[in-house]
Amino acid sequence: MDVVGTCSVLTATDIDFGTQVSTAGTRDQQGTISVQCTKDTPFTLGLDGGTTTGQVNARAMTNTPIAPAQPVQIAYSLSRDAFGGSAWGNDSGNWYEGRGAGLGSAYAINIDVYGRATLVGNEPAGTYRDTVTATLTY
Repeated sequence: MDVVGTCSVLTATDIDFGTQVSTAGTRDQQGTISVQCTKDTPFTLGLDGGTTTGQVNARAMTNTPIAPAQPVQIAYSLSRDAFGGSAWGNDSGNWYEGRGAGLGSAYAINIDVYGRATLVGNEPAGTYRDTVTATLTY
């Protein structure tokens, strides 16, 4: 018998900064990406720069304003080790590296994602969003 290595993303929670008042400062929120891989299969988990800027070191959420107003961005960062830590990206050195524990719910690996949004204090009311894609490589 040959056993092949495989990996999959089971779940990924949204990082929701909630309802905020537009005052200058940072807001922290945590999410989780749950993966599973065949036992001892090495894997990496990367996060792209999002749909707003596409830049890992300059992520931003944007609103959908009522015309003629222009979209406004709120800067945020994603890190794998702490709020405000090094940017989590898709390249060696800034992605998550791990080894599979096995297949089945008992072997899920829960990986924390730390998000920090930075408000400057003059953001208009509205809903701000961005979409980040996770890439699991094994």
